[in-house]
Amino acid sequence: MEAMLSRTAEVGAALAEDVRVSVLLVLDRDLRIRLAAGSRWDRMGVEPAMLRGRHLLDIVPLPLHAELLPHYDAVLRGETRRFV
Repeated sequence: MEAMLSRTAEVGAALAEDVRVSVLLVLDRDLRIRLAAGSRWDRMGVEPAMLRGRHLLDIVPLPLHAELLPHYDAVLRGETRRFV
């Protein structure tokens, strides 16, 4: 599982850096950030490496918690979600 997560993070990071305006988060099952990548972090003044190990809810504004958590719970159950 660890190797698969690592490979997924590598591929995702490469894709995120290739897209002009993007934010990518790779989370574990506890919603801790394993990888943050993408060009948008720089524009927000955030160093992606500093996010590693933090919980998703530590970086998402409180008003969005109730809106986002059901989506992440659904994904952990195997459902697909897309955000555009």
